[in-house]
Amino acid sequence: MNSYYRNKIAFKPNDNPKKIFLAEGDSEVHFLTKIFTTKGFNSNDYAIFCFKGIDNLQVTFKALDGYEIFYQAQSIGIIIDADDDPQRRLQSTSQILKNFNLIDRNAPFEDGRIFIYNNMRIGLFISPGKSRIGCIETMIQEEIKTKPEFECFQMCEKCLTEKYNYSLSSKFIAQIYISLKKPRLCGAGRGFESNIFNIEHEAYKEAVDFLVSL
Repeated sequence: MNSYYRNKIAFKPNDNPKKIFLAEGDSEVHFLTKIFTTKGFNSNDYAIFCFKGIDNLQVTFKALDGYEIFYQAQSIGIIIDADDDPQRRLQSTSQILKNFNLIDRNAPFEDGRIFIYNNMRIGLFISPGKSRIGCIETMIQEEIKTKPEFECFQMCEKCLTEKYNYSLSSKFIAQIYISLKKPRLCGAGRGFESNIFNIEHEAYKEAVDFLVSL
């Protein structure tokens, strides 16, 4: 997929990344990659692992726990979706971090903040940020709202609401917008890869600033 991404939950023989990022899905992998390439970060210093859903996060940490270099990293960053319960996502992730002695068991842990424990920087970003419900597409929708095409989405939603009581989800809006720009393209993350979405847009500033600061 890219030079930052590791397609297996394992380190390569000559790996020695300073910063390790765990991404919930492919969209987050592409999002992180776009940030790192835009900032010109050295791919030797960064490693992205995709754990394919929150239920696999514990298993992913267990796999990485077997590598000494995992604990030699300067930083570990995690990016997940809030979905409909950001607090539950925070609690389950923090418990996993405690299980692997990566954060202080007795100290509060929050998303969007960096914690230092055993000389390692740990940070969790729950999309779309600020303890809101939603996902990475929620941030994407905020960018699309600034585009002229968004008026058409509003008209479509008005029609669907009046006739069928439907509303347009951020995932729907993101994918339709991608399809308008590149009909054969699928997946929110590909929108960043293909420059359909602008990583430097204000919609992503909170996430980008935090992830870069790790």
